[in-house]
Amino acid sequence: MAKLVSKTYGDALFELAVESGQVDEMLEEARGIRQILRDDNELSKLMNHPKIVKEEKIEILEQIFKGRVRDEVTGLMRMLVSKGHYGEMESVFTYFIDQVKEYKNIGTAYVTAPMPLTDSQKGQVREKLLELQRGLAREKDVIMDGRDIGTCILPDADVKIYLTASVETRARRRFEELKEKGILCDFDEIARDIKERDERDMNRATAPLRKADDAHLVDSSHMTIEEVVSAICGYCK
Repeated sequence: MAKLVSKTYGDALFELAVESGQVDEMLEEARGIRQILRDDNELSKLMNHPKIVKEEKIEILEQIFKGRVRDEVTGLMRMLVSKGHYGEMESVFTYFIDQVKEYKNIGTAYVTAPMPLTDSQKGQVREKLLELQRGLAREKDVIMDGRDIGTCILPDADVKIYLTASVETRARRRFEELKEKGILCDFDEIARDIKERDERDMNRATAPLRKADDAHLVDSSHMTIEEVVSAICGYCK
């Protein structure tokens, strides 16, 4: 299903770019959007949150990207969200980028004109997510993941796990995941993106990535899924 969504929407965007003569411009926009989708974990959580209706998700995306990308690109994103395909959005833009690379006969495409979220936009996403996450935890027992859950979102959580792995291990896992989806990808590019994101998150002014003092460290670099589950469950008894 994910491959079909990526191809269907990716091909549609590519055809539009060629027909309108805006291949280069839309390529840069697609690169920038993909980078945001990869880097901003809070935006991803917000878009995938079951308690936020599609209309509100679309409004948030439009506020973030209005004036930064073409209306046609925003329209594609709006359509993906309305049909419940936000989870495939990165794959759609990756497929489009690969199509353009083949069309223009170029090698690996790197981000040359990133469009990072402004502080105001990040604050908007974070405030909404913070409200939802803490509200959910008040209502019932939850298992919540994120880069600042134990230090900022739920500092009084009963059990905190700092789950990590080496950059190489995470890049390999991501590389294999994308390959299974039929998406062309470059291992070195993925590893570089992961390393850069870690550095940004660790040094950001608001809620930087760090291990909470009372969190249990689980390094999954050389562990199977079953071993990770067992280790975490051991701390919950």
